Amino acid sequence: MIEVKTRFVILSAARSGSTALTVTIGTHPKIYCHGSPFFSSPKWASALHAEAEAAVDLSKRTTDPVGLVYDVLNFTSGPPIVGCKLWHNADAGPTEAINAVAADPDIKKIILNRENMLACMSSGELMKMRRQHPDRFVDGAPRALLDFDTAAFLRFAKRRMGWFDDYRARSKGDVIEVPYINLLTDGIDSLRPFLKLHPYRFRQRTEKVNSGDVLARYKPAHHPAVLAALDTLGHPEWVREDHTKQLPVTLEPRPK
Repeated sequence: MIEVKTRFVILSAARSGSTALTVTIGTHPKIYCHGSPFFSSPKWASALHAEAEAAVDLSKRTTDPVGLVYDVLNFTSGPPIVGCKLWHNADAGPTEAINAVAADPDIKKIILNRENMLACMSSGELMKMRRQHPDRFVDGAPRALLDFDTAAFLRFAKRRMGWFDDYRARSKGDVIEVPYINLLTDGIDSLRPFLKLHPYRFRQRTEKVNSGDVLARYKPAHHPAVLAALDTLGHPEWVREDHTKQLPVTLEPRPK
C-alpha cells in the first residue's frame, strides 16, 4: 500500500472558490485532492476520485462520518499528499468530521475564506437562477438582476461568519488562511511551502463568472436596502470585490 506522507483539509463554504482551489492544486503531481466526501447528486455518487470512491465505504456518510473522512485522507493512488474539502451544511455528518479533523494536529488545515458576504450570497443566487432560467443568461437577453431580502442576508452573513470563526477556533496544528480573492492572482502559490512542495507554478483552472461590481448584481430599487444592510454589518466596502489585489495570508505553524 502506498504511504500517505501529508494529509490536509480545505475548510470553506459554498461559493468561496473551493472547487477552483481543489482542481488547481490537484494538478500538482504530488497532490491527490478531492472535493467533499459528503457531496452527492443524481449524476455523481461522490466528489472523490474514482479510485478512492471504489476503495471507501460511502455509507459512512451517515453511520461514521469521521471515519469516512479519515478513510479518504489515508488512501492514495500514488501522490503522497492527500486532501479534501469540508464545510458545514444542514447535516450533522460534516460538522462531526470538521470538528474531528480540525482538532487533529497531524492534519494540515487550509481555511479558504470569502470574506465578502454579499458576493457570496449573490453568487449563489445567480448560480441558482442560471440553472432554473438558462434563457436569461444567453447573449442578447436582458441582464438578470436579483431581489434583496435584508433579513435573509443578515442571517446568511451571521451563519457563514460563525462557521469561519469556528474553523479558526477549533483548528490545531499547521493552519493557513487564504483569502478568496487571492485565488485570482498568484495567491495559491502560498500553499507550496505550507504543503512542502517543490517549486511549481499553480495556475487557476476555473474562470470567474461574475464581475467585481457586487451591488450591480441587484435590481436598482434594492440598492438602498443593500447599502443599509452593509452599514449594519460595518462592511460598506462589500459593494465591490476587487480581484486585482491580494490580501495577507495568515499562517499559524504548529508549536514544536
